[in-house]
Amino acid sequence: MNTGQAPGWQPQGSGIPWGDASGVRFRSWLGVRDEEFYDPGLFAIAPMDFYLPGKGRTGDLPPRRHFAPRWHPRILAGMPGVALRVLIGAYAQRCYLAARNTWFEAEVVLASARRVPLALGHG
Repeated sequence: MNTGQAPGWQPQGSGIPWGDASGVRFRSWLGVRDEEFYDPGLFAIAPMDFYLPGKGRTGDLPPRRHFAPRWHPRILAGMPGVALRVLIGAYAQRCYLAARNTWFEAEVVLASARRVPLALGHG
């Protein structure tokens, strides 16, 4: 199952989730073909909100705060065999990782701090 913010403007208009350039990039990161990604037996898409909330002064407005906590448990109850959840973006990560987000600093930031200097030839 993948969880992102909400459909973008193009997917909102076409009705095809991840049906824009970001979706092409996302599917390439996952290493899957379009046919696989859009096969409901293989992938589920449960965004943080089901519609794009609009534009704000500095970008898209955030998804409605109570949408995911209200609807995701109902959606997930119908999918007991979910093997992997991919959280795309800060809203999904905050919602599902909350207190467990310290692994990012402990593992990812630490690994980056070791690798970046090496890549720059400082080590």
